[in-house]
Amino acid sequence: MRLKILGTAAAEGWPGVFCSCEACMKARERGGKDLRTRSSFMINDNYKIDFPPDTYLHVLRENLDLSKLEHLLITHGHEDHLYPWDLGTRSWPYAHIPDTPPLTVYGNAHVLQRIEAALNVSTWMS
Repeated sequence: MRLKILGTAAAEGWPGVFCSCEACMKARERGGKDLRTRSSFMINDNYKIDFPPDTYLHVLRENLDLSKLEHLLITHGHEDHLYPWDLGTRSWPYAHIPDTPPLTVYGNAHVLQRIEAALNVSTWMS
Protein backbone atom coordinates (compact mmCIF):
# COMPACT_ATOMS: atom_id res chain seq x y z
CA MET A 1 0.00 0.00 0.00
CA ARG A 2 1.28 3.46 -0.97
CA LEU A 3 0.03 6.49 0.97
CA LYS A 4 0.73 9.91 -0.52
CA ILE A 5 0.01 12.96 1.62
CA LEU A 6 -1.18 15.71 -0.71
CA GLY A 7 -2.07 18.43 1.77
CA THR A 8 -2.08 18.98 5.53
CA ALA A 9 -3.02 22.63 6.07
CA ALA A 10 -5.92 24.32 7.79
CA ALA A 11 -9.10 25.31 5.95
CA GLU A 12 -7.50 28.40 4.40
CA GLY A 13 -4.23 26.74 3.44
CA TRP A 14 -0.87 28.03 4.57
CA PRO A 15 0.18 30.75 4.18
CA GLY A 16 -3.22 32.42 4.28
CA VAL A 17 -4.39 33.91 0.98
CA PHE A 18 -4.83 37.42 2.38
CA CYS A 19 -2.49 37.23 5.36
CA SER A 20 0.63 39.36 5.69
CA CYS A 21 1.70 38.31 9.19
CA GLU A 22 5.35 37.53 9.76
CA ALA A 23 4.80 33.75 9.74
CA CYS A 24 2.90 33.79 6.43
CA MET A 25 5.45 36.10 4.82
CA LYS A 26 8.29 33.78 5.89
CA ALA A 27 6.40 30.75 4.54
CA ARG A 28 6.02 32.48 1.16
CA GLU A 29 9.74 33.34 1.15
CA ARG A 30 10.82 29.79 2.01
CA GLY A 31 8.39 28.08 -0.37
CA GLY A 32 8.61 24.31 -0.71
CA LYS A 33 7.26 22.40 2.27
CA ASP A 34 6.21 25.67 3.95
CA LEU A 35 3.48 26.14 1.33
CA ARG A 36 0.74 23.84 2.60
CA THR A 37 -2.44 22.96 0.73
CA ARG A 38 -5.69 21.68 2.19
CA SER A 39 -5.97 18.13 3.50
CA SER A 40 -6.07 15.22 1.10
CA PHE A 41 -4.46 11.79 0.71
CA MET A 42 -4.07 9.18 -2.02
CA ILE A 43 -3.89 5.47 -1.30
CA ASN A 44 -2.38 3.61 -4.23
CA ASP A 45 -3.88 5.00 -7.46
CA ASN A 46 -7.53 4.23 -6.83
CA TYR A 47 -8.42 5.56 -3.35
CA LYS A 48 -8.56 9.22 -2.36
CA ILE A 49 -9.43 10.77 0.97
CA ASP A 50 -11.06 14.18 0.64
CA PHE A 51 -11.45 16.28 -2.49
CA PRO A 52 -10.48 19.88 -1.60
CA PRO A 53 -10.32 22.86 -3.95
CA ASP A 54 -6.57 22.19 -4.17
CA THR A 55 -7.11 18.87 -5.97
CA TYR A 56 -6.20 20.33 -9.37
CA LEU A 57 -2.92 21.64 -7.95
CA HIS A 58 -2.27 18.25 -6.31
CA VAL A 59 -2.79 16.51 -9.67
CA LEU A 60 -0.31 18.81 -11.41
CA ARG A 61 2.26 18.96 -8.63
CA GLU A 62 2.28 15.21 -7.89
CA ASN A 63 1.65 14.00 -11.45
CA LEU A 64 -1.48 12.09 -10.38
CA ASP A 65 -3.74 10.20 -12.76
CA LEU A 66 -7.23 10.51 -11.27
CA SER A 67 -8.73 8.60 -14.19
CA LYS A 68 -7.86 5.50 -12.14
CA LEU A 69 -9.76 6.75 -9.09
CA GLU A 70 -12.43 4.28 -7.95
CA HIS A 71 -13.11 5.20 -4.31
CA LEU A 72 -13.45 8.66 -2.81
CA LEU A 73 -13.88 9.01 0.96
CA ILE A 74 -15.02 12.43 2.13
CA THR A 75 -14.41 12.93 5.85
CA HIS A 76 -16.95 15.77 6.13
CA GLY A 77 -18.70 18.36 3.98
CA HIS A 78 -16.71 21.52 4.70
CA GLU A 79 -15.32 23.32 1.62
CA ASP A 80 -11.71 22.53 2.55
CA HIS A 81 -12.44 18.78 2.36
CA LEU A 82 -15.01 18.75 -0.44
CA TYR A 83 -15.11 20.90 -3.55
CA PRO A 84 -17.86 18.99 -5.38
CA TRP A 85 -18.01 21.09 -8.56
CA ASP A 86 -14.73 19.60 -9.83
CA LEU A 87 -16.33 16.14 -9.71
CA GLY A 88 -18.46 17.22 -12.66
CA THR A 89 -15.34 17.39 -14.82
CA ARG A 90 -14.81 13.61 -14.54
CA SER A 91 -17.13 12.97 -17.47
CA TRP A 92 -17.59 14.11 -21.04
CA PRO A 93 -16.96 16.72 -22.41
CA TYR A 94 -14.25 17.55 -19.85
CA ALA A 95 -12.60 14.15 -19.43
CA HIS A 96 -11.96 11.46 -22.01
CA ILE A 97 -11.38 8.28 -20.03
CA PRO A 98 -11.69 5.01 -21.95
CA ASP A 99 -13.35 2.35 -19.81
CA THR A 100 -13.94 4.75 -16.92
CA PRO A 101 -14.13 2.80 -13.67
CA PRO A 102 -17.18 3.70 -11.58
CA LEU A 103 -16.46 6.16 -8.79
CA THR A 104 -17.89 5.22 -5.41
CA VAL A 105 -18.15 8.16 -3.03
CA TYR A 106 -18.34 7.55 0.70
CA GLY A 107 -19.62 10.28 3.01
CA ASN A 108 -22.41 11.32 5.31
CA ALA A 109 -25.78 12.69 4.14
CA HIS A 110 -24.50 16.29 4.02
CA VAL A 111 -21.59 15.28 1.78
CA LEU A 112 -23.86 13.42 -0.61
CA GLN A 113 -26.34 16.33 -0.73
CA ARG A 114 -23.56 18.76 -1.63
CA ILE A 115 -22.30 16.49 -4.40
CA GLU A 116 -25.80 15.95 -5.77
CA ALA A 117 -26.47 19.71 -5.79
CA ALA A 118 -23.14 20.43 -7.51
CA LEU A 119 -23.67 17.80 -10.19
CA ASN A 120 -27.16 19.10 -10.92
CA VAL A 121 -25.96 21.50 -13.60
CA SER A 122 -29.13 23.56 -13.54
CA THR A 123 -28.35 24.70 -9.96
CA TRP A 124 -25.02 26.28 -10.83
CA MET A 125 -25.29 27.11 -14.53
CA SER A 126 -28.28 29.43 -14.25
